[in-house]
Amino acid sequence: MNAESNKTNFNIINNITGMRRNKFELTRGEEEVMHHIWNLKEATVSDIIDLMAEPKPKYTTVATFIKLLEKKNFVDHYQMGKSYVYIPAIKRESYAKIVVNNMVKNYFDGSVAD
Repeated sequence: MNAESNKTNFNIINNITGMRRNKFELTRGEEEVMHHIWNLKEATVSDIIDLMAEPKPKYTTVATFIKLLEKKNFVDHYQMGKSYVYIPAIKRESYAKIVVNNMVKNYFDGSVAD
């Protein structure tokens, strides 16, 4: 796969999701929360906290990460009773492609060829 192909793949994903490149950059905390949402397929803030390692983060910390993920269009939600249930808005595989493409671009000048 060459640099032009990587750029094309990114543009395809970018057009599908309607997101700008910088919106795909997740912090470590956002990425951890996102992995829990992908694994659960749908989750409340409490569900996510239950899966996190000790010391558990505060409810408000996880809720803030989720709001940032919603702003970046990674997560959608629906209301169930008094709670919000969060669901992935982007597939794990799509995000993985973007991360790999960005790594190739940033560390290998767009190509991993010798």
